[in-house]
Amino acid sequence: MTATAPAPPPPRLEADPQLVEEVVHLLASADERRWAVYRRRIDPLYDRPDRDAAIPAALLQLFREWGAEGAVAAALGGLGVPRALLARSHRPGDEGADLLVGEERTVLLRLPAGAFLDGATLARYLRHEMRHVKDMLDPKFAYERDLGASGRTRAEQELVRNRYCVLWNLAIDRIEEPPVGAATRRAQLDRVFAALSDGQRTRLAARFEDPSLRTHPMLLAAARDPWEFLGEPRRGPVGGQPCPLCGFPTYDWDGAPPVAAIRADFPRWDASHGACRQCSDIYRAASAC
Repeated sequence: MTATAPAPPPPRLEADPQLVEEVVHLLASADERRWAVYRRRIDPLYDRPDRDAAIPAALLQLFREWGAEGAVAAALGGLGVPRALLARSHRPGDEGADLLVGEERTVLLRLPAGAFLDGATLARYLRHEMRHVKDMLDPKFAYERDLGASGRTRAEQELVRNRYCVLWNLAIDRIEEPPVGAATRRAQLDRVFAALSDGQRTRLAARFEDPSLRTHPMLLAAARDPWEFLGEPRRGPVGGQPCPLCGFPTYDWDGAPPVAAIRADFPRWDASHGACRQCSDIYRAASAC
């Protein structure tokens, strides 16, 4: 009989005291019985000389008793990572999981306090985020934090990064219950791939139904050049996509840009890539001097 390998121990979880305080206060405010417990446990501590240490300790105890820490610990189980940091997200879009590599591998998880008010939604979100971490840990995924030369401008680099994230989420949606609805995910896809036709976006999403394509190199290739990834010709710029020269979205494409002048600064640029009228006018003016 083959012995089953023991599961790796759960990571050591360290929670941001500010997040702990906000979560406990929100959970207490949403339930009269919890609010009574909160007042009974916390209020007397303000008169103690050691209140600066006693209050955070009491809040952490309630954070554990009310299941908030357990929800996070359950999602982190089985990763084989020694340490996890639970931090407070500061703005929408800042939440999510990341893997820090230093003296010891550490999962960094950022969440808003309000995420703890709905246990089922939180569990679904955490499972999805931990799949990102599992991919990062999997040598077959071949994750690299640096996306390399992903664009000529900062705006273009950011577009590639956003495309990469949306495609990665789509690929994970195939194996984990999505934390957002299909309509929301499609809207995200449409926004970052506005230069593609509707049919091309549908075909791109369908490609990542194949689990073998959920790798860092494949996701990055699709994010950088979706036309080449699909094996379909690029038919010129589409309204709303970023100008490859300045990086700003435009609906005002120049039908006859000054090719020679632009290529002096952008040797890899081709007329089929397009140029917004403002960039074209700048290069025309420069070449006329």
